[in-house]
This record gives sequence, structure tokens and C-alpha cells, in this order.
Amino acid sequence: MNLRKILQKTSQFIVKEGNRVYLKQGLATKKIHRDGVDVTTNFDIVLEKKFSEFIKKNFKDHGFLGEEVSKLNREGDYVWYFDPIDGTKSFTIGRPTFGNLIGLCDGETPILGIINHPILNQRWVGQTGQQTTYNGT
Repeated sequence: MNLRKILQKTSQFIVKEGNRVYLKQGLATKKIHRDGVDVTTNFDIVLEKKFSEFIKKNFKDHGFLGEEVSKLNREGDYVWYFDPIDGTKSFTIGRPTFGNLIGLCDGETPILGIINHPILNQRWVGQTGQQTTYNGT
């Protein structure tokens, strides 16, 4: 498995789709209360579905677990974990301090992690055997 190619393809997707979802529709959110405490929005659900479809299309033998609506699919040794909006409360009140969290594990071992803050144009990437980067450096 070529982590560099996976990282490049995944980063391009989350930057494009994350920014498009947030900026296209602005911050007009529909709050969905799951358990009386936790808040989910229409953006969470849309972005999680898009990322799930992206993984199925590009990494057919990988599993996927999203925070909002997806159930764990462990069809392969590699499993993606995704939180479409970390900091949902900040997102719903218009603060820019929210982001997307992406993780990839080989079995139980994390091998790739991405923190993307679309409004602030900030991205942290960590991968096995490499120094963590901030906005590509």
C-alpha cells in the first residue's frame, strides 16, 4: 500500500468536499439532536456519506466507520475512521474552530491521520514513519 498516494487522494477529497459543503451552503445548519446532548447537523450527514462513497470507490478493500450514520464495515485489514465535523457546537454558532478528523488503521494500528480545518485553511497530517506536517510543511 502506498500511503503517499492514499494521503494525496484523501487530502484532495476532504479539502474540496469539506470546503464545498461548508462554503456552498454557508452556516445555515439544521440541528439534529441524537440523544438530547450530542448535536449532529445536516452537514455532518452529507459529508460523511460523501466520504464513505469516496472510500468505497477508491479503496474497495478498505473498511469504514463514520461517527454519525455509518456502521462499521470491516471488510478489509484497513479501516477508515471519520468525524465529519469535530466541534459541531462551534460550527452551529458560526465559529471557525471546527474541522474534519480522518484516521486510517491497519488492523488496530493507526497509520494515517488528518485534521482539516476548512474555514481556517489549516491541515495537520500524521503518518507512520513520517514527521507530522502542518499545511504541507
